[in-house]
Amino acid sequence: MVFEDENILAVNKPVSIAVTGQEEITLTKLVQKKWENSVNPCHRLDRNTSRNYIICEK
Repeated sequence: MVFEDENILAVNKPVSIAVTGQEEITLTKLVQKKWENSVNPCHRLDRNTSRNYIICEK
């Protein structure tokens, strides 16, 4: 996580993890598990894109 307030969360996306999808492990699922919150990605990056931030609404 790089930023959080009451409305948004910004996380650094690691390479080889999809933001969303049917895979067992996705960035969205990891964030939801860690913060015990439902989050909605505001945008998505391809699986092999890294060192970019994903902004999620809480």
